[in-house]
Amino acid sequence: MKASLVFCMALWPAMLFGSAQQPDYLLLKGEVYKLYVYPLESAFNEEVHARPGVFFEGANSTGNRRGYIATWALHDDKLSLMKIEKRYYRHLSRGLDEIQVREVDLDRVFPGQHYPLLASWYSGIILLPQKRWGGYAPMKDETLLKIEKGLIVQNLQISRTPADLFRSDEDLSWVSLGHGEQPSNEDWMDARFMLPPFDSHANPDAPFKTRGIFSRSPQAARLLIPRTPRTMATYLLIQQLPTGCATPEGAPVEIEGRLVRGADEKCHLDVIALRPLQPGETIHAKAFPAVFEERLRQQHPENPAATIRQ
Repeated sequence: MKASLVFCMALWPAMLFGSAQQPDYLLLKGEVYKLYVYPLESAFNEEVHARPGVFFEGANSTGNRRGYIATWALHDDKLSLMKIEKRYYRHLSRGLDEIQVREVDLDRVFPGQHYPLLASWYSGIILLPQKRWGGYAPMKDETLLKIEKGLIVQNLQISRTPADLFRSDEDLSWVSLGHGEQPSNEDWMDARFMLPPFDSHANPDAPFKTRGIFSRSPQAARLLIPRTPRTMATYLLIQQLPTGCATPEGAPVEIEGRLVRGADEKCHLDVIALRPLQPGETIHAKAFPAVFEERLRQQHPENPAATIRQ
């Protein structure tokens, strides 16, 4: 049973999303930052504010599934939407795409409103500078901004030390919001222990606890395990959630569940209970680095600086 469990996990993709997504942009004190969080997305709700039809016009690129690029500004402790642009593609006879960039009339997205517009619908975390896509540039010294209803309510300077090589930027940010890591009895298992090249510490026939970042789309729910300087990003697919689960996208969570084989013959996570973590509660177990380094020495005795790619 244990071997089949690890085999199922090995079939899961290593990257969180398919094509790299084009960023939004953030203006701050004369600098332009790439923004890989998308504040405009949380403004859309099919029951209250449906996704505008303008985003579906024309052919969209797989590198921009949301259908637009937004530009934001931070000024006077406020996050404001400055413009929305849409790219239109036209296939030419010689086989190349011609791209036109047009600004979207804000009235088509928020009727009766004008730029700049306070992002009163958005609450979340923004890191500056953002890590770049296509590689990995872990934070050294970064600014963390906690935003509630478009207003900056917390501004923290955070940094990564050599001891943090097995911790993600997302986790360091969340722990910083709690003014440091909170004590934990660690009765939960680091999700990275469940993925190759490590043996699973979970009994597939019994419930276990693990932690990660919750993500839900119309297609699937996932428990994300973010990338760190020493380990790759991955995720656990969720087959079933507790009734009435209203956990927001991107929230660090602790889940109790079982591993089951889904109709697609892949291993999925059947969630029994889900608890949002409090600021300061980490998603990366302290025991993981020692196990990782020991496995690294066993697999690469000639190159102890190698990185295991899960």
